[in-house]
Amino acid sequence: MATRRVKGIGIVLLAAAAAVATGACAPNLSELRRRLEASDFKGAVSTVAGDAARENALAALLLEREAAAGESPLDAVRTLAAAGADGHRHLERLADGKTAPAAALARIALERRRPPGKKELEALLSDPSSDVRSYAVSTWSDDLPAERLAALALDLDPRVRADAIRSLGRCGKGAYSRVLRDAARLDPDLRVRSEAARTGRALGADAIDVLRELLGGDEPGVAQAALLGLGDLGSKEALALLEERALGAIDETAVVAAAELARLGSKKGRARLVEALGDDRPGIRATAAVNLARADFEDREELLLGLLDDESPRVALTAAAFLGNGPHRDRVIAALRKIFEGPGAGSEEARDELAVLGDPAAVKEASQALDSADEAEVILVLRRAKRASSLRGRFVELLADERPAVRRAAAAATLATPKS
Repeated sequence: MATRRVKGIGIVLLAAAAAVATGACAPNLSELRRRLEASDFKGAVSTVAGDAARENALAALLLEREAAAGESPLDAVRTLAAAGADGHRHLERLADGKTAPAAALARIALERRRPPGKKELEALLSDPSSDVRSYAVSTWSDDLPAERLAALALDLDPRVRADAIRSLGRCGKGAYSRVLRDAARLDPDLRVRSEAARTGRALGADAIDVLRELLGGDEPGVAQAALLGLGDLGSKEALALLEERALGAIDETAVVAAAELARLGSKKGRARLVEALGDDRPGIRATAAVNLARADFEDREELLLGLLDDESPRVALTAAAFLGNGPHRDRVIAALRKIFEGPGAGSEEARDELAVLGDPAAVKEASQALDSADEAEVILVLRRAKRASSLRGRFVELLADERPAVRRAAAAATLATPKS
């Protein structure tokens, strides 16, 4: 027994030594936890600066603690889930804890590939926290029985209802088409009505009547969702309605109708969408640009390249966001720099896009913007420029900011940004 024990200890020591030699050890969090418990954020940052693994560990630990304290727990859990190995052990700690709703949210994130047993699943779907119910439905939408989704479509929280309606439409159970039709017509929340409208054929035998009614309503967002529902329905009558709307007076709804027709292979729809790209109104051109970016045209990139020089920053930014860091990088940078250096709207958004692409002047100005006293401005820059590796050091510094919301946004940016 003693010999076996000594041999076992030797194996453990050899493994530990190998881990240290290769850098494979996960960062030790005890010192960081101690500093965070004392609210010594600056001290915590000073111990990790320059070490990417420890910087990520501090960011993840900060989000774990914020979630456990009830500060934006759903956002924190989603960020940790997207962070891979850097976030996994923090999700495990949250799941093992007793702090609601963070523990339940973390369990969902850890088991997102397949739902838990029936009893635990029902407990999560009935949780008092609407964050937990919504996250459970959106995570396991394809695995939930239709009858349970139908019940969740009546939830008090519109996010839960919208997620349930979306999933119920995908499962194709005709017995629940009445639930979808009622949601499309009667739900007080526009998101829920829009999700129901998009389900198209799942609305059942009366689908065309429901979608025609929604097209004539006062809510443009619901009307545009109804157009997508018509495309899903795909009947001769549905296509006729789409064509009627697409080929009428050009407005944003007509552009969406044209894009849906184009998606279904209509030459008339494609021609109308391309025509909208040259409309005098920037809002119409921007809507056309967004729909073009989602389309599957052979000449899509060529059309988007032409929009980089559009006089409307909104249109040019839409094209630049799609073309991004690809083969047309130089043209994208030139277009963004023109907006960035110009006097009009869109300058700050262009700055942050350029920072992601590594433009030195934009990086400098974005870094200065992170010093703003305006909390909302700092958070916006952190969200837009979160992939800018040249700003990662600044993101880490903001883990010590005195404003909790800024610290959370900085943690998310740090985890999303590669080390330069």
